[in-house]
Amino acid sequence: MNVGVRQARAHLRQQRRELAGADALARRAITSAASNELLISAERGPPQSGVTACSSSRRRGQYAGGGCPDSPLYTAGVDPWYTIGLCLGLGLGIGVVLAGLLAVNRLGTGAAAVIGVAAGAVVGLGIGEIEETVAGGTGGFMGALAAGAVVQGAMRRGATRLGIAAYLGAAGALLLLLAFVPAVGYLAFVALPVLAVRMRGRQAARYAGLRTLAK
Repeated sequence: MNVGVRQARAHLRQQRRELAGADALARRAITSAASNELLISAERGPPQSGVTACSSSRRRGQYAGGGCPDSPLYTAGVDPWYTIGLCLGLGLGIGVVLAGLLAVNRLGTGAAAVIGVAAGAVVGLGIGEIEETVAGGTGGFMGALAAGAVVQGAMRRGATRLGIAAYLGAAGALLLLLAFVPAVGYLAFVALPVLAVRMRGRQAARYAGLRTLAK
């Protein structure tokens, strides 16, 4: 009887030792997994917010437009220089159209410039980030001023508002289409003011000649 009891007690002690060993192994495994997770987190650095992560991905050309909520219109792999030029060209086109509708005098030119800045900035914000927003607003401002000078010169020569609006509307639409061609936005941003200054210079020279003949 005593032998059986002793054997049972020894068996229980053996099971307890086995359970204690299994418990120690499980704790070691949990501790090791937690340590590995901390090391991985330290290597990755502090977590980024959703907007910052999406922003950095877009700048690297790795963002496909579907992973971030409320993301701007963007195509993966497009470099920032293209989107900035695109926004410049679109802003110019918007400014030219607005000038054809509003820039019959200096007040109208100012209104066209202000609206052009706002509209171009909205377009830039929809396409990209701060750089594109600034480019769109700048393009809208420059397009309205340059086209406004042309409109006022044409009005002095007797052109009709409807004819000017139709002409500049077509020119603005052409600029909007050409803006999607790489680098055209940059070229148009430089060429349009130069063209407006040259046209205004020719008009001034023509009026000076007429005044000389009148004397």
